[in-house]
Amino acid sequence: MVTILLVEDDKFLIRVYKSKFEQMGYIILSLEDGEKVYEFAKEKKPDVIILDIVMPKKDGFQVLRELKGSEHTEKIPVIILTSLQSESDQKKAADLGALKFITKSSVNFNQVVDETLRVLFPKKINLV
Repeated sequence: MVTILLVEDDKFLIRVYKSKFEQMGYIILSLEDGEKVYEFAKEKKPDVIILDIVMPKKDGFQVLRELKGSEHTEKIPVIILTSLQSESDQKKAADLGALKFITKSSVNFNQVVDETLRVLFPKKINLV
């Protein structure tokens, strides 16, 4: 069973994505801040992490650095889903190991689901 970890401080977005992914048969776990992501990911071993950047306690860049700096979690693909839009933020995320950088204002919920599926199943999915 595919497990997705959503790290997002917006409760509405958590509910929406949880509903969409669960309807598709995926397990979606969520955390509302970055503080416990590393330990949670190390224990639960999600197939992909969708990570916000602007969060309380520990921002997404710190979390990404921590995840990619550990042999226990470095291979877990990370998708950044954020309100940040600058090229420098995109570059920083890529340099730290994020596979995708998605700006919340430029996509709808279904597009985020599609991008997540592309990361999970790069050879099996051909979405239009």
